[in-house]
Amino acid sequence: MVEDREATLVARLAAGNLLALAGDPRLRALDPPMVEIDGGTAIVGLDPARVGDVLQRYDKLGLQDTWIRKECPQHTVKLSAYRIGKYPVTNGEYRDFLLDTHYHEIPTSWSLRRYPIERANHPVYTLSAAACDAYVRWLSDKTGRRFRLPTEYEWEFAAAGRERREFPWGDAFDTERANTCETAIFDTTPVGAFPGGASPFGAHDMAGNVEEYVADVYRPYPGGAAIDDHLSQIHGEYRVARGAVSPDSGILPGLAGATGTILSRPPMPWDSGWRKRLERG
Repeated sequence: MVEDREATLVARLAAGNLLALAGDPRLRALDPPMVEIDGGTAIVGLDPARVGDVLQRYDKLGLQDTWIRKECPQHTVKLSAYRIGKYPVTNGEYRDFLLDTHYHEIPTSWSLRRYPIERANHPVYTLSAAACDAYVRWLSDKTGRRFRLPTEYEWEFAAAGRERREFPWGDAFDTERANTCETAIFDTTPVGAFPGGASPFGAHDMAGNVEEYVADVYRPYPGGAAIDDHLSQIHGEYRVARGAVSPDSGILPGLAGATGTILSRPPMPWDSGWRKRLERG
């Protein structure tokens, strides 16, 4: 029922919350469900001539010109075939990692450092990029498979598809397809609970729920200019995060939504979750 598109949101969330306590059969820590992404040439980025249009279209967000210019210019990249996690990494999966390794970093979203069993199948967030990297190294060692975080290009292609959709489901924002500010939940939700928002390849929660770290540190796109904004001023070098800008209600750490080829490097990467990527071959 969690992923039943015919069920109401209330029913999907109730089913997801019950599964958090009973054990969610969709989630296997050492054999995570993955979706196949065929390789090929992907067009990414934004034509600089469209920056003004984007600012006008999303004027309610109070965006700055330089934020959009981070996505310029449009260019092509070649991607090898890969697999990407069907869902973001969950609290339950991260707990398994903690119990096995005694890693030092506990999510600050875990109140009083208590594992939130009632949110076992919600995405884990409020972790550093280093903790995400440690998790995928552990998973690789544990399984003998080659897991890592996806690159920025891999993440975007998995979210937007070959059609370069602005959102995983299409080019028009829809409050029914992602956990954003507009849903008024203001919290994480069980992974996959917005099935109508799945990407063309079948990856869930690539818009909404939490923003996600990728493998890349911010660098300008080829031919683009480096943007020295508050992120670089505060953090110096920082990891790119994806998928957390809401077109109507502003930016909310870990809970907003829009992926696409624009509005895609949100300014709060410290509240991020992530999803695993598996190399093929």
